[in-house]
Order: sequence, then structure tokens, then C-alpha cells
Amino acid sequence: MFPLSTSPLSTPKRLLLISLLVIGAYLLQDNFGRWPYHFLRPKLALGWPRIAARGILYYGIWTVIIPIIVAALIAGPRRWASALGLDGSVWIAAKVGLISTALLPITYAVIAPLSSDNILQEIVGGAIFPGIGEEILWRGMLFGLLFRFAGWGFLPAALIGATVFGIAHFSQGNSVVEILGIFGITAIAAIWWSWMYIEWDNNIWVPVWLHILMNGYFAIFDVAGGVLGSWSFFFIRAVVVLISIWLTLRHIKARGHFKVTRNDWLWRRSRAKNRVVINC
Repeated sequence: MFPLSTSPLSTPKRLLLISLLVIGAYLLQDNFGRWPYHFLRPKLALGWPRIAARGILYYGIWTVIIPIIVAALIAGPRRWASALGLDGSVWIAAKVGLISTALLPITYAVIAPLSSDNILQEIVGGAIFPGIGEEILWRGMLFGLLFRFAGWGFLPAALIGATVFGIAHFSQGNSVVEILGIFGITAIAAIWWSWMYIEWDNNIWVPVWLHILMNGYFAIFDVAGGVLGSWSFFFIRAVVVLISIWLTLRHIKARGHFKVTRNDWLWRRSRAKNRVVINC
């Protein structure tokens, strides 16, 4: 649909069309994503049948297939994986995730008991499925396609997803302060994962592994307090962020340059008049 990989920087009209396509696909998912799983859910047995149905009918269709279709329309049917960052190294991403989050199981084991019920189901349904699906949807499609293809700056592209992500977690708060805390944490996390995605050479598997491992350890141990948690758990997660940033800065130093420069933060189009739109 848009032969961007071989054409000069797109015209404003084409950039607008790309933006509308990406945002429209996200709104479609946001409004209809529960169908058909929502209607089948009451008829499904608890446990694996319900987890499998949600994995296929929600995450499979709405957070994986829809972004693939959008990426194929924008970048071409042969480059959808690259456009979503899915062609990056899974193993490098795994190392980044495991090193960054290594503190979590150690400290959780000391200060929190093991969850006693259906740990494997919680890991699959609460960590693996959302870790893969949500990162492909939010980071790969909503942020990545706007930043890498539509000329959006880093902050606008990241904040549109961060805002939606924070609002989606409002229901987990019991007070105004807690709601604001949840919004702040989830928004910062979305920006953090977006930066990691780009600086690790457009490798979506980096935020995927971080998402899966952080949610997974949260499921293995009985960490009370929902997303916000207590101050001790907040501090531990902050250390994880700092470790991941340190690893990323080392990677950037070895590469020799930042991918997100000061000219990329607000709007990218003005600095690329004679360049291709993306270098996957």
C-alpha cells in the first residue's frame, strides 16, 4: 500500500494516512477487542480452556494479527516482521531481560511467599500472553509504526500509548493518590519500554522479555498491592529499570551512537528531507 522502504521521505498526506491507519487500527482493537472472547467466556471452564481461548481469540487476533496486517500495509508484505521489530534477536533480548530482572526473584523470595494456586496458569495467562501481545500492539504497532514510519517524535508516539495504558489501569486504584501513582508508573514503563525497543536496534523482543519476566515473577510470588504495590516493591522495580538503562547505555556506547537523538524527541520529519522513511 505504501512503498516506503524504497521511496524518499513521504509527503505530509502519506504521513497522515499512515497515522490514521495505525491509530484507527488501535481504536478498532480497543472498542471490539473483547469480541468474540467476551461472549464465549461465560461458557468456558475455568483454567486452561479459558486461558487458551483468551490467548487465541483476544491476544492472537487483536494484538498480533491486527498489527501484522497494519505493518504489511505500511511496509509491504515482506517486511511486516521488520516493521514490528519481530526480526530482532530473541536471545539477546532474553539476556537483557534476565540480567535486568535478576534482582526480582531474589528479593521477592525473601520478602514475599510463593503463590499457592495455579502458578503456571498465571504465568501463561498473566505474563506470556500479555507480554507478547501487548508489546506487539503498543510498542510494535502503536508506538513503533508512528515513530519509525509516520514521522512522529519519540515522546508523542510513546505518550499516546502510555496515556491509554495508564487509563486502562485506573480501575486498579482505590483512591485518587493510588490512581495517579498507577498512571505515573504505567506511563513511565511505556516510555521506558519504547526507548529500550528502539535503542536495542528496533528489537521488540527486549520489551517483550522485560514484560514477561516482570509479570511472571509477580505471578510466582504473592506480591500484594496490585500494580502499584508497596514502596519496597516500587524501589525494587526502580532498580530493575536502572539496570536495564545501564545495559542499554553500554550497548549504545559499543554501537557508537544513539538511535533516538535530540532531534527525534518531538518531530522527526524536519531532519530527514532526503532520507528514506525507515531503515529496518
